[in-house]
Amino acid sequence: MKTKNILLFFLIFTFLFLRLYHLPERVNFSMEQGKILLNIYRLWQEKKPTLIGLETSIKTLNGRAFYQGPWIYYFPLPILLITNWHPLSPSYLLIGLNLLALLILFKSINKKFNLAVAFLTGLLFTFSPKMISFSHFIWNPNFLPLTSSILIYFWLKNFDRPKIKDFFYIGLTLGIGLGCHYQTVILIFLTFILMIYRKLKLKTFLACSIGLLIGFSPLIIFELKHNFYNLKTIITIINQGTSKKLKFPPPFYYFISLMPLVYLLTALIINKMFGKKIQQMLKNKLKIKILMTLIFAIYFLTYFYQKPLTAFGMPLNWSYLKAKKTADIIAGENKKKYNIASLLSGDTRAYALRFLVTINNHPPLPIDHYPQADYLFGISPHNQQETINNSVWEISSFCPCSVKKSWQIEKKISLFLLQKKERN
Repeated sequence: MKTKNILLFFLIFTFLFLRLYHLPERVNFSMEQGKILLNIYRLWQEKKPTLIGLETSIKTLNGRAFYQGPWIYYFPLPILLITNWHPLSPSYLLIGLNLLALLILFKSINKKFNLAVAFLTGLLFTFSPKMISFSHFIWNPNFLPLTSSILIYFWLKNFDRPKIKDFFYIGLTLGIGLGCHYQTVILIFLTFILMIYRKLKLKTFLACSIGLLIGFSPLIIFELKHNFYNLKTIITIINQGTSKKLKFPPPFYYFISLMPLVYLLTALIINKMFGKKIQQMLKNKLKIKILMTLIFAIYFLTYFYQKPLTAFGMPLNWSYLKAKKTADIIAGENKKKYNIASLLSGDTRAYALRFLVTINNHPPLPIDHYPQADYLFGISPHNQQETINNSVWEISSFCPCSVKKSWQIEKKISLFLLQKKERN
């Protein structure tokens, strides 16, 4: 077997193993995922296509938000239909798309530079703990590593001899990426700066711009139909500020679209410093196999050996499997006029649980119908009295109530079935 094939096989095997190992215990299946999946489910049931996706977390001072593009709903829909709405099927889709990004990077970098740079880039992509965690769950930014990898492929292909049609594809990729998450603006800026630096012809800019507009067309149509709602909201935020305090440094996911480029640049620097030694080592297949075995063993033992108590991005001692167990209990009670509340985090309306019971043919009442419910399932880290007395609207608007049943989901988490009492 050729050295290139050995290295590629190692990257693919390790990439998949690190992302699939104990996936149900590690996957982030919380509020954002519940909202996205519920919206996809309703979109399909109602057969009403949409031009927009989720609203962003950045809002005006009076709470007005602008919206992401709709691709977050359309990309996972086929696999959800094929798997009969299995909640983790979008996770497998994202892992597959990230693997495709890795393969695109490896092939294009190996062709443009050399095997050492391609392998180093692949190693960084494969073993990055953040990239592993963010490749698990459906969320707008998590589609962007593939976007960046496609852009790198086209740029490496066209750097010396630009082709008009390829720049149309670059623009289309950027437009779709922008419809996934607005951080793609960074990639658009870098692309046009590089095009200006390369002194490309005007028709090249035109081809790229047309592709971008097509990829971003759903939101453009939405803007035209709704008096430029998003644009006006963004201008208001720029002029008046936002209700959300921006963190410094910004979270990792704000730059996830840049990570393939960062890994490539890092690999080029390492290759510049140690290129000859790396090339010599790659000629010895035994050394390669020993090195790869050591890398994998050390990483596995230090990072993946034990099952996590808490899944990435989820409340303490909570995971998809515990949410699934809870949803099965709720569905098994077969209550008709009920709702769900959670005290585990800020997701008091329990969107992930809502999706799980909805696809189980036991949908709860809408999120604004808590006072109208006869029963309320409350998932809580507190005892039953503290749960009933909690001040969150989802519980207080339902009370007065009494505890009819309880289940211990986990050592410090219980599910309570609350029944409404008649008001005096």
